[in-house]
Amino acid sequence: MKILYIPLQFFPIQWWYSLASSNFLKSIENIDDLSVTILTHTKLLNNQEFFIKNWTVKRINLWWSSFLHLFFLQFILFFKVFNSHKDYDFVFFETWESAMSIFLLSFLKVLNKKLIVRFHASTDTEWLMWYPRLELRIRKILLKIWLKKINYIFSTNQYHLSFVKKYFFDSNIYEISKKKFFVLPNTLSLDENDIEFNELDIEENKYFLILWRLSIQWFLEKWIDDIILSLIFLKNNNFDFRWNKFVIIWNWDKKEHIKKLIVNNWLEKEVLLLDSLDNKKIHSLQKKSRACIMNSRLEWCSMFALECIFNWWLLIASNVWGLKDMVVDWYNWYFVKPQNIQDLSDKIWKVILMSDNDIKLFKLNSHKIYEEKFSNKKISSDFINILKILKSNNV
Repeated sequence: MKILYIPLQFFPIQWWYSLASSNFLKSIENIDDLSVTILTHTKLLNNQEFFIKNWTVKRINLWWSSFLHLFFLQFILFFKVFNSHKDYDFVFFETWESAMSIFLLSFLKVLNKKLIVRFHASTDTEWLMWYPRLELRIRKILLKIWLKKINYIFSTNQYHLSFVKKYFFDSNIYEISKKKFFVLPNTLSLDENDIEFNELDIEENKYFLILWRLSIQWFLEKWIDDIILSLIFLKNNNFDFRWNKFVIIWNWDKKEHIKKLIVNNWLEKEVLLLDSLDNKKIHSLQKKSRACIMNSRLEWCSMFALECIFNWWLLIASNVWGLKDMVVDWYNWYFVKPQNIQDLSDKIWKVILMSDNDIKLFKLNSHKIYEEKFSNKKISSDFINILKILKSNNV
């Protein structure tokens, strides 16, 4: 079986879209008789090529760089797929963000049974519905037209398939019944040789880790303010942090706002701010943390959350739909009511008071959920079974 696979971003970029794509490909590399060609516009630069035996990586080299290059890329992708689709059983796009090329391809009837698009993030769903940006409004219009033409719709979790049915099909049961829907979660294939990161003078198991590598566009979705405000709430109520620190790793263009909150509320001793780190250093910090905090207001099949359950970590997480497949409250994580600062404060305090044995039990339970639902073996098995169903349906 031959697949043309088109990720939004790819190796060597160390960003969650790219990591999700690379990890997925590594999980399916041992499927018999599966051949994959990866088509990407990500530049290799001075890195060694991503390698899986007998697979091919084709890179589209755009020699210019401007805000228009992604627009022109959509048409380049269209013509690349148009000229080569006969060589493949399926054409797999990661995310709807390559909207124009997918939309144009959907007008080729022969391709409608070959096209697979996996809804991957809030930029495919919630942003299209409500974020006030012209580009997203246009993509929403294209999406609603495209959905009427294609056969197969994928998502990384069940909730967002329901979202697509409700908002993009307008709950039209007649149209929905014509389609085939599949859940294919993200997975992980982390390097076992993660480096040790020892630059923090903090005792192991005595700090909470918060990851904030996103731009202002994601601020309403992730909302790091709530974490700082919950610490202010604890401090104002005379809770003892018991030497625990809160380490925030970030790469954000509005740092002064958070710094001001920290300084004005005398939290400099409790909160440490680190500039963006590579993934191996982050994994090293996660392994030694007491817990990680993820208080998103929207979330999909998060790579950061997957790293937590893969690596036996305890997580304090918002009770939002994208995380519910990974979490059993009071079993492997603590759920927090979204946008509830008092509840977040309460869960942080509970974890501070937890015994080391209880924390180890939570972490053990986390990894069990990874093995049951998100392991390479599980995703590989699900994917090949789905492909067999699709191929039999296309006969």
